[in-house]
Amino acid sequence: MAGSTAAPDFVWSEEEIRRVGSRVVELIARHLTSIDQGPVLSPVPGALAGALLSERWPTDAASPDAILDRFARDVLPHPLGNGHPRFHAWVNSPPAVMSVFAAALAAAMNPSVAGGNHAAVWIEHQVLAWFRTMLGLPDDAAGLLVSG
Repeated sequence: MAGSTAAPDFVWSEEEIRRVGSRVVELIARHLTSIDQGPVLSPVPGALAGALLSERWPTDAASPDAILDRFARDVLPHPLGNGHPRFHAWVNSPPAVMSVFAAALAAAMNPSVAGGNHAAVWIEHQVLAWFRTMLGLPDDAAGLLVSG
């Protein structure tokens, strides 16, 4: 993969994870600290939408740098807008920086809380206990956390 030291079998070195991760953090930081300088809404131009929809299935692996370059060029400039300070009256809240980091950490661990004895299961139990307390539910009330 040109521009990358990641092995073709996707075994990444610690150095490559740090290098690519630094690029990701830079994109996130630039986006979250400059979003207020642009328009509230930046719809995807018709030509770009058409290009994205007509793209053929990739037959070759893309380097992490090529993927991030493409993201920076074609995706990042066209957010929903809910992170902009002049975006009002929408259910989706703006991104919280710590939530972005927490999502990355959770993705890195790739937990399944369907069962097992690992930390994510116990965190879910604790959060549900907090919800029971906040909502005045009985101690035997149950539930689970889901996304979406």
